[in-house]
Amino acid sequence: MTQPSPAKIAITTDYMFEGGAEEVTDTLCAAFPDSDVYTSMTDLDLLQRYPHVQKSAQNNRLYSGPVQKLWPLVHRIKGLSAYHLYWLCFMAAPFQKVENHDTVIVTCSAQSKLFRLPKSARTIVYFHTPTRWLYPGLMSPADLESIPWLFRQLIKLFNVFLGPLDRLGIKRLKAAEPVWLCNSRFTKDNIARIYGIDCEVLYPPVDTGKFQTVTRNPQDFFLYHGRITFQKRVDVAIKGCLKARQKLKISGHCADPALIAHLQSIVSEAEAADPSLKGLITFLGRTSDAELLGLFANCKALIFPPREDFGITPIEAISAGIPVIAFNQGGALDYIKPRINGCFFEAQTGDSLARAIANFDQSDFDPATIANSLPDMGRDRFQQKFRDLIETQEQQT
Repeated sequence: MTQPSPAKIAITTDYMFEGGAEEVTDTLCAAFPDSDVYTSMTDLDLLQRYPHVQKSAQNNRLYSGPVQKLWPLVHRIKGLSAYHLYWLCFMAAPFQKVENHDTVIVTCSAQSKLFRLPKSARTIVYFHTPTRWLYPGLMSPADLESIPWLFRQLIKLFNVFLGPLDRLGIKRLKAAEPVWLCNSRFTKDNIARIYGIDCEVLYPPVDTGKFQTVTRNPQDFFLYHGRITFQKRVDVAIKGCLKARQKLKISGHCADPALIAHLQSIVSEAEAADPSLKGLITFLGRTSDAELLGLFANCKALIFPPREDFGITPIEAISAGIPVIAFNQGGALDYIKPRINGCFFEAQTGDSLARAIANFDQSDFDPATIANSLPDMGRDRFQQKFRDLIETQEQQT
């Protein structure tokens, strides 16, 4: 295997909390342990599952932007969440400088494309998505309706000047003549439509090995696992399971108190209208790795309700032999194979999901067949691609 490049490498990313983008950054930090990481803001308490990012922080190689100084307010002011700072991160990004490096790896879905890069640096761009809330078609009508009215109005207001900023970031990146990569065919099509850029698809890294040890023993509940944000559409999973009268366990962290209160109100209102629904929906909060493996072993299936650009959690579930019930759009089309490793529901509504649950039969799926249905999505493949690209760029300069 090719050894890591000796070049001085910087990695940029939008935010550092918990999710697929953080997994990508952690994988790159593992491949290039002497790299520097630049981000707008982070919460190290949420990065326990990303040891290589943590090591970068411990070695003073993790650099946050000016908005980081406001992050403690999220814990001190009731009702304040990370969402309220995202706009500030975008506006501050053009002033955040990446110091002199030979190579810069830009991983972005939002503002990190605006960081000021060294003019002489070789550049590789890895898109998670175009900036989702800036362009028509990236959020479905159901997604938009799930966002509180006030937030929808703020999006319209901020987009007046954030849109031009986003396009400025793309103009800067194009001037660097980078290698363009993205995480799925869905993202590739959106990047071409919005930015006029042709990307090579490189599936993101998934640590499938730790889930392949799961011994399946399905019990009487479905599972949602992952971050809890508006675009993850946990409300659809809740409504679908209530409609189908099936148990749902919800595993994941929610950074927005208003959102978790809204989701809990859906449950409480349904239970008040029909007391027989009590106990069907359980909020577990953030779960440990050991707890997650137990949930994976015992759930009937994973429910994946968003229109996601790729989706790390379904890959983890499939590698454990778990069937996935997914919304029939987005990155899931790259890997969900009906009657082999899962099935689709057609609309982001509780009724549509409930119909899919009603037609779901555990006996239709074999754990070994499910686990063997994926292409290689391991970390080694992802890391080697970047090593090869950097080596090629070095040879060309």
